Amino acid sequence: MQKISRKKHAVPRNSVQNIKAMKNISLVFLFLTALTLSGCQAFNAQDAYNNALKKTQSGDNKEAVEAYNQAIKLHGDGNKQQTVNSPATTPAEKSSEPAYNKEAELYYNRAIAKSNLGDDVGAIIDYDKVIEMNPKDVEAYNNRAIAKSNI
Repeated sequence: MQKISRKKHAVPRNSVQNIKAMKNISLVFLFLTALTLSGCQAFNAQDAYNNALKKTQSGDNKEAVEAYNQAIKLHGDGNKQQTVNSPATTPAEKSSEPAYNKEAELYYNRAIAKSNLGDDVGAIIDYDKVIEMNPKDVEAYNNRAIAKSNI
């Protein structure tokens, strides 16, 4: 009788190639997942902003304040210097127009929601931030004065 020798842990060659191919696929999947997640912060900041606007428009000021808190937190992670001057035809118009600042808009809208909730002190703090970012924002000065008169 002839003995047949078997290797205890031998793996067929095709299986080794399949394992390597699966590792490569896994690495590609992980890379694509990481790439997708890296762009989520800006997407989430915009989502939070849109959510806050919807809450404000529906009159749910308490939820709007929370949504603006989230949007400010997400937006403030690197976009604080994002300002754009409004288009103007003359130098006089250009100097009187406040620069657009997304973060200032978030604080302004949150201040309105806080004021609607009766949190005039919180609204004043937010209007102060808006004025700090956009010193020519006349509406922020006006709304801050109204909030101060309510205290």
